[in-house]
Amino acid sequence: MKHYILLMLSLGFFSGILRGEKSIVLRKVFFHQGAPSDKKESQSSHRIELGKLVFYFEYEPHIESSVVAKGNRTLQRLFLPNVSVSNELKENLQQIHKTTKELSYTMQLNAKEHPRKGLEITFIYPTDKVGVKYNHFQSIGLQKGLAFQFYNKEVIHRIKQLGKSIITTASLASPHVFIDCGHGGTDCGAVAHSIREKDISLEVGLRIADQLRTCGIMVGLSRETDVTVALDQRTSLANKQEADLFVSIHANATTSKVHSGIETYFFNPTLLKSGDCFVLNSFEQEQVGNVLHEKSSKSNRLALCVHDALLKKVRSQYAVKDRRIKSAVSQVLFGTQMPSILVEVGFVTHPQEAKLLSQKSYQQQIAYGIASGILHYLGYI
Repeated sequence: MKHYILLMLSLGFFSGILRGEKSIVLRKVFFHQGAPSDKKESQSSHRIELGKLVFYFEYEPHIESSVVAKGNRTLQRLFLPNVSVSNELKENLQQIHKTTKELSYTMQLNAKEHPRKGLEITFIYPTDKVGVKYNHFQSIGLQKGLAFQFYNKEVIHRIKQLGKSIITTASLASPHVFIDCGHGGTDCGAVAHSIREKDISLEVGLRIADQLRTCGIMVGLSRETDVTVALDQRTSLANKQEADLFVSIHANATTSKVHSGIETYFFNPTLLKSGDCFVLNSFEQEQVGNVLHEKSSKSNRLALCVHDALLKKVRSQYAVKDRRIKSAVSQVLFGTQMPSILVEVGFVTHPQEAKLLSQKSYQQQIAYGIASGILHYLGYI
């Protein structure tokens, strides 16, 4: 009898694997809140993105979906079977729910154990005002990303009538640049040779802000001291401030001491694997594609301006390797509504480069180069 029970359990286990019932761990969750959509005369009145909900999983989950229209509202329920959620992330899910209570759409995110284990996601939104689309993507570290994007359908049709650009171009009269000093607080970032990435990014970021302000540029900062700021807090702050540009400062690291140089990243929508659209017609889907393409194009141009200016400045005195411009699905690039780039200013794991990065004079040169690139993009120089 014992052998029979063991056999049945084994068959149940393996049949569960065959049915795709392997437990899938939720690694991270982010909610990137868009700019307020009720400012009729602001830039946000011409931005179609309301927000993004992003999950990172150990494996790509299966999605079961049902959509119910009730009057002028849509209730969309999705279930991701066999997803397990830690207690810490359960708190994050509840916080996201509380945040969306004040928005034009709400979401409820619940980790279920019975009758089936999994993650239950419920979106409630006005059918004529909000559309939802989701995408899969491969992230750094081979985690599987799943992103739900919320769009303002009223703005989409307003753009059609007015013929205005979806991504507003920075006004030369009063541009607003958001500088993201990477990491901070309990998150030190890369650490090597007694140098912490969070210190480098803060010093360089503050110096960039000073350079831009002397030219009359309005500057926002994700942090000005050594404090912890979550990735989606950084993007949400930049979106709420309706910044024209977003520049994130980081330092690089590898397990090898030989890698060195500067590289710059921007978001490219070709890295996304498209999923379903909900209550978006063909025209609206086309406009959603346009917004991603336009942001990517302008981000690429910003990356070119900043990367070239930075290399030109530091290479006037030092032999610095050009690691070129690349694309990635970084959360600070994906979650922002404006043209955005991430600059890796050097490797803390490279002995000589780490020594340079720790010097105030070199930090000033990096800041000057990045600021020059931003000013070039804006047409100031």
